[in-house]
Amino acid sequence: MSARGAYAMSMNAMHDGSLKIALIEPEAGDVAWISEMVRAGDAPAEVVDAIAAEHPDIADAEIILIGLQQLGVVEAEALTKLHAGFPRIPMIVLAGPAVAARAGEAVGLGAQHVLAKSGLTSAKLSSMLRYYSHYLPDPVEPSA
Repeated sequence: MSARGAYAMSMNAMHDGSLKIALIEPEAGDVAWISEMVRAGDAPAEVVDAIAAEHPDIADAEIILIGLQQLGVVEAEALTKLHAGFPRIPMIVLAGPAVAARAGEAVGLGAQHVLAKSGLTSAKLSSMLRYYSHYLPDPVEPSA
């Protein structure tokens, strides 16, 4: 997946304790669809779209969602690099049919979970986000 073709959004952490999520999605139409799924779910969030290559807040994300239509060499390298660069951030793959059939490979490359886009609902996505939010490290309080 090229950074030029990828889109990202973040659900910025608000004062109510919502999750900050980075979404890397190569299908421009799916950015809006997934964004709507998140809003329809029970995870409160403010959604901001940006080009992934220029998105400065991905390192501050608590969860990474990455959309993949295929799992070729380029996509495998992207998963490996994301996992190596952000090993403590859970990475959930939102998969097209070709990737859903190879979910084990995606997990072997660093994804914690694979959700098929074809069966994705706001309830499933919210459930997955809540599940992984329980495994996040406690925030570090700045020293006074």
